[in-house]
Amino acid sequence: GAHMDGRNAGGSAEKNTKIAVMRIMLVLQGNLEKKAEKYKSALSDILMLNNVHYIVKSVRRSEAMQGLLGGEWLLRQEGIITKYAGAYRDKSWAKVIDMLPISIGAGASSR
Repeated sequence: GAHMDGRNAGGSAEKNTKIAVMRIMLVLQGNLEKKAEKYKSALSDILMLNNVHYIVKSVRRSEAMQGLLGGEWLLRQEGIITKYAGAYRDKSWAKVIDMLPISIGAGASSR
């Protein structure tokens, strides 16, 4: 029958492998997020930024992993990297910016 065809069995095995790898990646990210929650500062963002960046870099180096996870997965991860980079920047520089003695509307000539 059709389900005895080697191609269908191979496709099913590949699909199962893809699902398993996706689940592993979700668990890995969940574990990283739990660890990051322990830090109540920009450190949590830099922890996630570095780890997600490393994962994406590793996946990009492996054609097999790229094939399993796909381009959409990589794009989502790059979006996550951008989110954590922005959060880190905002949290780490907000205090510095708040300390600057800037008066809105005052020009350089008002010294």
